Amino acid sequence: GSQQLNYRLNVDGSIVAMGLFDASGKLVNYVPLENITAGPIDISYLSEALYYLGFFFFDNSLIAAPFYKD
Repeated sequence: GSQQLNYRLNVDGSIVAMGLFDASGKLVNYVPLENITAGPIDISYLSEALYYLGFFFFDNSLIAAPFYKD
């Protein structure tokens, strides 16, 4: 029932942006680097479902992890 998502990113590499994807892989929210802030992410606007939090890197790679919004 949380309205915020906490995360910890322990990777090497330069982040370009952050994105939230639905279970089908559709990009729901895109946050460019200059708008990424430290701390939890507001997910209150999301419906109950499975999502993925992803980070885009300068080398065109993506790392993502699933979470469930209930």
